[in-house]
Amino acid sequence: MAFRDHVLKSMREVYGSVRPGIVKLVEGVEEMLDGGLLIVRLPTGYGKSTVTRFIAPVIKSVGSEYGISRVIHVLPLRSIIEDVYVKTVNDYDRYGDKLGVSRDDVAYQASIMIDEGRKDELFLSPLIYTTLDSYMLNFAKVTPYRTRYASFEAARAAIYTAITFFDEAHLFAEVDEARAYTSLVTAINSLLEARLPVVVMTATVPDDLVARLINDMNPLRCMVLTMDKASKGPDNIMGCKNVVFFDSGYQAGWVDTEVVNVKGDGTDKVVDLVNGLVNEGKRVLVVRNTVRLAIRTYMELRKKLPKEVSMGLLHGRLTHGDRERVINMLKNLRVLVATQVVEAGVDLDYDALITDAAPLAQLVQRVGRICRKRLECSGKAYILNGDDEYYVKAVKGVYDVNLVKKTVETISEVRKVDWKVPDSTSRESYFKLLNEVYSEYYSNLKVDHDLRDALKALDGVVTMHRSDAEAVLNKLCSFVREGQMVTLIINYQECMKQDSDAIGIMRCLEENSINLDLDYLNRSVDKKHIHEEVLDIEYGNVEVLAMVGTTTKAETNAKKEGLIKPIIEEVSIPLSQLTRNNELSCSKLNRLDRILYVRVKESGLTDIEDAIIRVVALGIKARPDAYYKELGLSTDVGD
Repeated sequence: MAFRDHVLKSMREVYGSVRPGIVKLVEGVEEMLDGGLLIVRLPTGYGKSTVTRFIAPVIKSVGSEYGISRVIHVLPLRSIIEDVYVKTVNDYDRYGDKLGVSRDDVAYQASIMIDEGRKDELFLSPLIYTTLDSYMLNFAKVTPYRTRYASFEAARAAIYTAITFFDEAHLFAEVDEARAYTSLVTAINSLLEARLPVVVMTATVPDDLVARLINDMNPLRCMVLTMDKASKGPDNIMGCKNVVFFDSGYQAGWVDTEVVNVKGDGTDKVVDLVNGLVNEGKRVLVVRNTVRLAIRTYMELRKKLPKEVSMGLLHGRLTHGDRERVINMLKNLRVLVATQVVEAGVDLDYDALITDAAPLAQLVQRVGRICRKRLECSGKAYILNGDDEYYVKAVKGVYDVNLVKKTVETISEVRKVDWKVPDSTSRESYFKLLNEVYSEYYSNLKVDHDLRDALKALDGVVTMHRSDAEAVLNKLCSFVREGQMVTLIINYQECMKQDSDAIGIMRCLEENSINLDLDYLNRSVDKKHIHEEVLDIEYGNVEVLAMVGTTTKAETNAKKEGLIKPIIEEVSIPLSQLTRNNELSCSKLNRLDRILYVRVKESGLTDIEDAIIRVVALGIKARPDAYYKELGLSTDVGD
């Protein structure tokens, strides 16, 4: 049986039927199995993100015929990974016998904790969900911190024997995020040179970005798959085979869309709109552009709405445990207040949307969370827009202000928008509007040539070691973002009180941790850095939680594996060892394990003769009052 038939047979056994666009996607993957680039342009909610869970079992069974052993699914947001991972585990539990897989065949790698989930830092599983950050660390020979003593080449071997899907790729192609785009195209170039199959997928990629991707990735073989009601187009785009089709069974996504002018930050208007919609019996999704606004809106709604109205708050600066609890309740919430974390991949289905003004690609994703699965649903979308200085700077300013302005003006002109069905000939279709709004935007998309050259050298020169990659990383902080992620641990003492082993304590610590952007921690508020407000600083010292393990040289020589006798230690170090000019320093944070090693060694933690100590940083301890449960950091909650 052909690869295509294997995959489609599995999908029909689970879903009963398969949409025409998914059939063409699978056919495109089959055509590129010997190496090549497939760019997939399918609308939100069409099911493209579910395809990998059915391709992976087939690759596990017959992939050796193509030199492929696994599927790596790269996503832009940690929240998406949690959603798709849990759904895949559930499908494998239920249909594993038919598909030839079990829950142990799927894993994830990201800076999150998924209850009863399985991490795979080295990408060795048949199906791995990961972020671009984690993917690029393995690609560039820097394995994640928990496995820093593992062979980095194991992860690279996994990457170079995989079919890789880069999902929601438009989020990697922001003009002001040159590193993400540079890492994306550099990695894909290398995979294509190795004659591997690569799939780039998104619902919101305009023609200009398609052309830019093809130009920068320079594939020898490629295909562009586009759903378009016009069902027209050239036979090829810049040398790539162009496949255009229309799914007549896919329902239009007409949503009553209104641009609403607001004063100040718009919270009062949001409360009024939500009140009215809830009274009509509708479930409402509210998306604010910043964490602070999301928290303020949620708190105001809590005061004004009846207590029986179930509500949730979801943003990127919640602890892993709080975020997971909200995600588990999504289907039962009447009102969800969130930030951009819900834009891509999270499977929501609400009746109405209230959203801050944002670029069109982001709005398409947000509107894609309403009336997602119900044909009888009559959706409403309210786009908040303000012209006063505060709203422009604090809300619109999260994105390219000119792009936001152009988006709002275009929607105001059209008013009636089909947010779901692509149609390149109709100005009422989001697809046509994407090409208008982004007509000049991607001409400013830059490749960071220094980063590209460094990544190509790390990838191509076999004698370059992990230490060389770490030297590059120390200069850049991150291969993907301008800053670095720092783990903050809340409620440490409660975890240590548990009658559990080190693994149980570790799980508790992960549940009570937050991954924060270094730039956020270094922001100044009232002439004081945020990190000074949230870190537990006493007499100039901070407390870092670390996993400490010891082995003896005899055991090491006998090749006994792993960290034995692991313990969790609270290690005090001077804050000055992590800062430069009173700001947390990326290069110093990258040396945190070494700093901790010296402190542990000096402390006489182990009295084992001839012991080898290994230390891995878990996170920096937060002040007891730095976090409000289910709301967020005190610096975001405000007064």
